Parts: sequence; C-alpha cells; structure tokens
Amino acid sequence: MRKTILLPTDFSDNARNAYHYAFSLFGADGVRYVLFNAYDVPYSRMDMITKFEDVLADISRDGLEVELAYCRDLYPFLDAEITVYSKYGEFSDSLRALVDEMQADYIVMGTKGASGLDKVFVGSNAAKVIQRVNCPTIAVPNDLQFTTPKQLAFAADYTGLTDKIVLPLRHLLDITNAELLIFNIQSDATSATINATNMANLEHPALQGIPQRFVIVNESDVVEGIETFVSEHKIDMLVMVARHHKFFERLFHRSITKQIALELEKLALFILHD
Repeated sequence: MRKTILLPTDFSDNARNAYHYAFSLFGADGVRYVLFNAYDVPYSRMDMITKFEDVLADISRDGLEVELAYCRDLYPFLDAEITVYSKYGEFSDSLRALVDEMQADYIVMGTKGASGLDKVFVGSNAAKVIQRVNCPTIAVPNDLQFTTPKQLAFAADYTGLTDKIVLPLRHLLDITNAELLIFNIQSDATSATINATNMANLEHPALQGIPQRFVIVNESDVVEGIETFVSEHKIDMLVMVARHHKFFERLFHRSITKQIALELEKLALFILHD
C-alpha cells in the first residue's frame, strides 16, 4: 500500500528545502506526494471578502503550478507521483481535513526563521500542526541539507509504545537502515537504570530485528538532557511523541549555548502522535 506524503507550502525556499528532504528520504516507489497550500481571507468588510477570496484562490493555484513545475524539473522521476491541492481556510484546520480526506501517512514541512529550531514550535505553523493535526510530521530546519539518517534518537518516557507510534517509526528505519537510539532522561543518578518494567514498555513486535540501543542520560533538566544527548551522539533525526505541548515549547524556545543551538539546527524532527 503506497504512502501519501503531504508537503505544505507557502512557496518559500524553506518549503522547497522540505520538498527536497522528502523526495530524498522517501523516493518514488510506493509513494505519492501532495503539494498543499491553504489561503485565508484577512479580516475585512463583508463586501470585500468574496473579492479577496477569488484573488487569493488564483494566487494559490498559480503558485502551486509553479511549485509543481519546479519539482518535476528537478525530480523528473516524480512525474506520475505528485499532485497539488489548494484549499480555502485556516492552515492547520485545512491540513487536518486533508490528512483525513487522503488518509495521509506523513507531513513534511519546513521551519522558518534564522534562529532555526528554537522558534519552530512557538507561534508558527509547525506548532499548530503538532498541536492540532494527528499525523506523523517531519520538521525540516531552514538550511538542513539532506543526508540519509544513520542514527535516529527516540526520546522515550516509558509510557509504552503503541502501533500508532511504532509503525511510522519502523517504516522510516526500514527505508534508511538507521540505528535506533532509545534514550531517557533521569534526574536521579541512583535510579539511572532500565528495569524490567521499563524495558517491557519499550518493546514492540514491529521493532524486532531493528538495531537499537538504550541509553540513560543523567540530567536534572529534561530539556538540557535532550539537547546534550543530540549534540554528543551526532544524531541525524530526533524522534519525539507529541504528548505534552508545553514541553515542546520549553525545548525549542529557550536560551541555549551556541554550540548546542547549532547542533539542533542540523537535524530533522520526527514528531509522532499517540
């Protein structure tokens, strides 16, 4: 069964970088891509709304045709595998409806801002997608150049792994042949062990045969623990489950060292939903 991958676009270089990442990661076999643009009418007098909507609809459709030509020119192998979709409405609501309509498997989208990932979840479309759209999402930083991930770091909290979390992760591991590093942040050094119950919660039949390691990180601050782990282990992609949205805001909207900030700007985020 082929995978459907949605590529939200605002026609920016950031969005184009995300196309390239998606095409390079997922390829063409058994995949269809959908370039998606949402347009909304700004607040105005009622007699002006229809005129604005018509103008914005034309801009959206024309822009998508330009993006489609761009993709087909650079990636001719995608000729039969990519379509466009323009929709009126608020961005995250429209994307959520499209996910349901097309039974989408992944969203791949770019992040904005010269500061990279420290702003991605605060007041951005990426934040709205993670909070409101129940679909595995890969967030690609501004200047990240694609390389096949060799190590995926999964931030685990021992809540347990469901099919909804594991199956998209397994698919990504299969197409990249990456090693899975499952790590947990523990503030108490004396309890920094993985006991039998914790191990059982992190096991899932779909992960059998996947190279994986379990790592305990001793750090009183969970956010700093993740940042340090990513930097020290040369992680290519950080995998997280969107259970606690305030935690994501803490993780990506904070003052951190320049070195670690640069490390975070070098990797993609793979956000799963339980």
